Amino acid sequence: MRDDPHRGVRTCGGVAAGVCRPQPLHVPRAVVSDGDLDDLDPAQRLITTLHCSGCPVLWLRPDGPGHTFADTTTVTMTDPVQAIDHIAAAAVTALENA
Repeated sequence: MRDDPHRGVRTCGGVAAGVCRPQPLHVPRAVVSDGDLDDLDPAQRLITTLHCSGCPVLWLRPDGPGHTFADTTTVTMTDPVQAIDHIAAAAVTALENA
C-alpha cells in the first residue's frame, strides 16, 4: 500500500459517492490499516463525509504506532484474526439498527 497510500481511501470514495445515500441500512465500512498515510487530510475528509452521511466507519488498526482518525470506531488489535469478530459485530449492529 506504500506505492499508493490512498488507494483504499479512493476505493471508499466511490462508496461515499455512490452507495452511502440516505437509506434504511447503512452498512459499516471496515478499514484495516495503521493509518500511517503520507497525507492524512484527504482520508479524514472522506471519513467525516461517510460519518456525516450516516455510514459508520470501523477502523481496525494493529497495536503499535499509527494514526487514529476522528469519526471512526477504532479498535486496536494484537491479532489480525480478531478483525473477523469486529467486522461481524458491526454488520449485526447495522442490521439491528436498520
